[in-house]
Amino acid sequence: MRTRSPLLPVLAFVAVSAAMSALAQDVESAGRLAAVQERKYHMVHELEFSLVYLPYDAFYQGLGPEVSYTYHFNDHVAWEVIRGYYSFDLQTNLVARLANMPGGNNLAPTSTEQMNYALSSTVVWSPAYGKFALFNRSVVQGEGFLLIGGTLGKLTSSFQPGPTIGGGLRFFVSQFVSARFDLRYSALIDTISASITHVIQLSLGFAIDLGTRGEESKS
Repeated sequence: MRTRSPLLPVLAFVAVSAAMSALAQDVESAGRLAAVQERKYHMVHELEFSLVYLPYDAFYQGLGPEVSYTYHFNDHVAWEVIRGYYSFDLQTNLVARLANMPGGNNLAPTSTEQMNYALSSTVVWSPAYGKFALFNRSVVQGEGFLLIGGTLGKLTSSFQPGPTIGGGLRFFVSQFVSARFDLRYSALIDTISASITHVIQLSLGFAIDLGTRGEESKS
């Protein structure tokens, strides 16, 4: 009676395991190639024109024009060299409603400083880029970004500096035009009274790329 060599099952197991591992790597590589694609749009010199909205409080709001210039080092890191806006103060109807209440002549909003204009500079990081179908008729490409930097604001009676953080979304309309939405928060510090003015900023506008390079010219 012949005995079976114990090496044969071991060699067979090793061969099957190696084949399955190679097949799994091929499937994984194919999945990556199918899911991850090179981005279509690359920006260099970005000039943005937008409308800014400042929700101060229940009594006042701000609305005005905004412009910025951003230099893109690559697809992920950019420097928003300068951003500036001017805010027109808009009074809500809360003051009129309080005045019409019994004893309303004695009611008045607390006097607070309002933003006149501001200048800022931030570093922008864009970690996310993708595309989606719009009404199953067209494909729109966009990116999400985060930013951090500083702002110098001119309020009613003082200049106040402070840090700024925020983020936003960009949707590419064409090779040279994109739509942007920004949400920012600035903590402006009054150096005399050591008080902090909290400023929330919402921006919606269009950006023009003055130096777009094609996909083939960027690594």
